[in-house]
Amino acid sequence: MTAFAFDWVDAFTDRAFGGNGCAVFHDAGAIDDETCMALVRETSLTECTFLEASSRADFKLRYYLADREVPFAGHPTIATVASLLDRGLVRGDRVTLDTLAGVIAVDIRAAPGAVPQIVMTQIAPEFRERVAAAEVAEVVGLDPQDIVGSPQIVATGLPYCITVVRSAEVLGRMQLNLAAMRAFGARYDRPHDPVMEPFVVANGLVLIVTLDRIGVMSSRVSLPVMTLSLRWVPNAALVDPAVYPALSAVVADSVFDDDGPPDPDADVVRDAKALVR
Repeated sequence: MTAFAFDWVDAFTDRAFGGNGCAVFHDAGAIDDETCMALVRETSLTECTFLEASSRADFKLRYYLADREVPFAGHPTIATVASLLDRGLVRGDRVTLDTLAGVIAVDIRAAPGAVPQIVMTQIAPEFRERVAAAEVAEVVGLDPQDIVGSPQIVATGLPYCITVVRSAEVLGRMQLNLAAMRAFGARYDRPHDPVMEPFVVANGLVLIVTLDRIGVMSSRVSLPVMTLSLRWVPNAALVDPAVYPALSAVVADSVFDDDGPPDPDADVVRDAKALVR
């Protein structure tokens, strides 16, 4: 039996058994698809990653769920680079990863005595199909009237259908319809690029966009629901959001699609600038 080295990494945390777990397998080019998926099922993790040599980046990286390969995933990328750092396999302050979504650049910000910060630069968002509110409502067990604006499929490596609902109360009524989700995927999946579950957004957390074109997002995620509250700053764009970047990419385009943005809020501008200094 062939042996492969791997690390079990907890991303987005500073303590063991916290954050988001991912098993990272090294020199794993010989592991076939079925075995990769079986390993995900064996670990009971959401994703595992598999590293191998690349001719166009520092490493080639494959991402697997329990039932399929996906082009890209957020916390597994962070976990993979943490594993590479721990094994002394990264030299310098940047590493590039060859993924099905393209080459991803990851920066390492290290200070003496501190845990390194791992920051990835996302692929620019690809805005795909607008989806009827009724289609998404069927998947998540809601009334179409619960949905604000037009849901839209957006990808920065992994496509989600970003959907905004009217209130946090709506989230409590959601119930995933697996048959409807399969039908949804049949309509919108692309070869080797399946659409993930609807990403449903409501009031609860804070997203700040600054005039300096830097996005800061505080997130607490429990898929398929992410709660979010929005404050608008004009003439701004999001770059390098830390978690599930497709959400932040579509917010301005989707949430304010029908009515336009609210009036600028000077306090929000001031607080946002303070956060990114």
